Amino acid sequence: MMTLIRSRITSQKTPLDNVGHLMCAKSHFNRWRSGFALRGGFALIVLSVFLSGCAESILVKAECREAGNLSVICGFENPEDLVNIPGTDVVIVSEFKLGEGTGQLSLLDTATSSITRLFPGNTPQPLLAKALRWGDPSCEKLPEQRFNPHGIGLSTRADGLLQLLVVNHAERESVEFFEVQKTGALVALTWKGCAVAPEGRTLNDVVALPQGGFLVTHTGTDLVSPKGMLNALRGLGGVNIGHVLEWSAEAGFSKVPGTEVAYANGIQVSPRGGIIYLNEYFGNRVKKINRHTGELLNEIKVLRPDNLSWDQAGNLLVASQSASILKMAFCQPKKGYSCITGFDIISIDPLTFDQQTIVSHDGLPFGAATVAIRLKNKIYMGTYVGDRIAVATL
Repeated sequence: MMTLIRSRITSQKTPLDNVGHLMCAKSHFNRWRSGFALRGGFALIVLSVFLSGCAESILVKAECREAGNLSVICGFENPEDLVNIPGTDVVIVSEFKLGEGTGQLSLLDTATSSITRLFPGNTPQPLLAKALRWGDPSCEKLPEQRFNPHGIGLSTRADGLLQLLVVNHAERESVEFFEVQKTGALVALTWKGCAVAPEGRTLNDVVALPQGGFLVTHTGTDLVSPKGMLNALRGLGGVNIGHVLEWSAEAGFSKVPGTEVAYANGIQVSPRGGIIYLNEYFGNRVKKINRHTGELLNEIKVLRPDNLSWDQAGNLLVASQSASILKMAFCQPKKGYSCITGFDIISIDPLTFDQQTIVSHDGLPFGAATVAIRLKNKIYMGTYVGDRIAVATL
């Protein structure tokens, strides 16, 4: 039986908080002034809550210590997505840079809280012959110095090898294929190919299909460029700006019918691959869709659902950002700072679509959760802005 972990942390203002207010005001004013003419309506909306957003000090330099019912593991930079290697205590972490920049894949040993860099590494990846590549044969190499991972998905291939799919934004918009090799306590990644997204697509999360190939979400906006800002405004207004893409080695990319949504975010599939579970971020819904026909089988309301994962009991875990979309707009990644906006972790029965909140938190030491995975009786949570992973014990 699951126990709700609820924590609402509020703290008195300190002189450091006041400095944070000023830094927040200066940072956001300069950012929006520089692109105000191009960003148009979206800038006006964000500026309308400028003072309230900064006054609440949602972007802070938080101490690396437990608060409320959450402990934290620090030493990351925006650990946006997490996957556990089955049968182990280790977690692969995608450290993502929103906008331009480079990130990395890391390994967290949850037994010791030690962190190891996985990729890019010090040893260059080998060039592969076409016959050995798992992705598009025309994708010859990975630009290792220009790598920015986002959503990740771990699966076992038909040949028994462990495969990690990674959405990459640097140099090219693509899904990268890696083989995960585990020898004793050591884990290594070997690049095995890629599939470059069609022009104009912005990818987010990815999941392998049991028959081969994968599904990947196209959000409809990059949330950074002027065009992306305008598309985000359309999505907030209820326009379906994103959808799901399917890729196979034989057919390449194609749009999956019935998956048009207002910002497609996290995604999972049923064990046989016939059902898609899709998070509609701007529409505040989790959807259950027949992959072959596009039929909507069920949907439930969940505030700003980000990523999805399966737990050991066969339920879906959803990271739900309970803060307003306007408050979230101020949580721009900044090295050394954490966003402390509220979030919920929700467990969903994939058959009935009944939901249960198992973690609820607002305040220090962690916020803006993007993903939750369960290892035994602990929930590990990542974020798109901050230097830490949070842990809740059920």
